[in-house]
Amino acid sequence: MNNIEFSLNSYVNTYVNMVAVNYSELRSDLKSLLDKVEHDNELVVIKRSKGSGAVLMSIKEYNDLRLAIDVLQGELELARGRGIAME
Repeated sequence: MNNIEFSLNSYVNTYVNMVAVNYSELRSDLKSLLDKVEHDNELVVIKRSKGSGAVLMSIKEYNDLRLAIDVLQGELELARGRGIAME
């Protein structure tokens, strides 16, 4: 599990620079923000006056994150004595 933790720490550290915008800024600068998300792996945090907001990320980053979550859930199941180790 140490290798997984290291990989996740590396993954999280790639997002030191996030862009936070409100809804109006998102609308007026959508193309530029989408370019940053797609080409620079930037995260865009969309703030709202009411509610918790949202995060905009590339499909590749989303898929990588989902994979990491699935792997960690599998490791957790193994640690709990459920599942079958694939070694």
